[in-house]
Amino acid sequence: MASASQRAREGFRSKKPSGVFLTVPESPDAYKLIASGTFVEGDLTVTKHGLVINPGSANGHENSGVSGNGDVGSAVASARLAAVPPSPPSPSSSSGGGVAGAAGSSEFGTLSLDDLTVLGTIGAGSSGVVQRVTHKQTKQTFALKLIQVEMAQQARKQLCTELRTLSGALHANVVTFHHAFTDKGCVSILMEYMDAGSLFDVLKQKKRLPEHHIATVAAQVLAGLQYLHKELRVVHRDVKPSNLLVNRQGLIKISDFGVSGQVANSMSKCATWVGTVTYMSPERISGKPYSFDSDLWSLGLTLFECAVGQFPYARTADGSSGDACESPPAPLGFWDLLDRIVTKPPPRLEEHSSFSFSNELRDLVSLSLQKEPDSRCTAAELLSHAFVAPVLASSGESKARREELAAFITGSL
Repeated sequence: MASASQRAREGFRSKKPSGVFLTVPESPDAYKLIASGTFVEGDLTVTKHGLVINPGSANGHENSGVSGNGDVGSAVASARLAAVPPSPPSPSSSSGGGVAGAAGSSEFGTLSLDDLTVLGTIGAGSSGVVQRVTHKQTKQTFALKLIQVEMAQQARKQLCTELRTLSGALHANVVTFHHAFTDKGCVSILMEYMDAGSLFDVLKQKKRLPEHHIATVAAQVLAGLQYLHKELRVVHRDVKPSNLLVNRQGLIKISDFGVSGQVANSMSKCATWVGTVTYMSPERISGKPYSFDSDLWSLGLTLFECAVGQFPYARTADGSSGDACESPPAPLGFWDLLDRIVTKPPPRLEEHSSFSFSNELRDLVSLSLQKEPDSRCTAAELLSHAFVAPVLASSGESKARREELAAFITGSL
């Protein structure tokens, strides 16, 4: 007799609809690495001087995996790049005030690895490494992501997606892009350094967050998502604790746009499987088209995790709790997890009787974790929810809340 995991696996294979659930197809490599060190792929050009996005170039978003006109984000980015005059980096730029630099008009001018001092490694992957660096002239600390040009095609697509999105974004709750340049066979992306790690790191250390601080986190992430959804028409597609960066001022910033996708209008949908499966919405796992509301499901799971200190689906078949943080325990297999997300009722904070939660927090999480996408509130609607509205009551209150969160994270309380 087939096991539950086998039945779930076969069930998902049989449910996979033809022509909708897509994997980005492999196509001939379109990138070029010119002898001068210039990297060109589609509408992107990265030189030793900076980044240029030309929305008129061929293949600009040809393989983005997003339905609709993909030139929206490029046009936004190019307009900003053209409007940025040369200027030295200000002391506030590493906390959210930086701007994207174009070739010949960067805040740093020509930049190379020799202009930076490596202080340590933040993280490493198969295609590159992220380092903590100091700009020698200004003494500012940044995060530097170095990606080998000679990488797998999918990794290059993610690089280009991240460059398009980051260079077009300027918001207090989106990680700040400062510069991109080529050096010694690598494309290097200089970003602001978030000195308290990620929300994942905070949860590893603190286990769970008090409601007071969850509200501060929720308000900031929702503000960032509203900006991405409304202004840039971007679906992040990988909202989770490790992609929400934190600094010692209590700021939360959305990062890692390598799998984000652009939607040309409110009727367009994405149809590509990218991102972290455990945080995917039911419609994404089922292979259905999805849009901005899929990010709200992922945020709902993240806030749930902040509240109870463990992944919302980290419960075994007998109801006992599993381990915390971003991966289900072994007793709940991969296909069983997907089946549970798609076919079972969404998790509810009320099920955790060992904790006491306010009606406002329970309601906010419930509104995010609706199985039907059309039943979920938008980021803009949730910003006016009673749970987060007090955080946004005034600039003074928002600042005080961030300072309290910072003190909690750094252990000052």
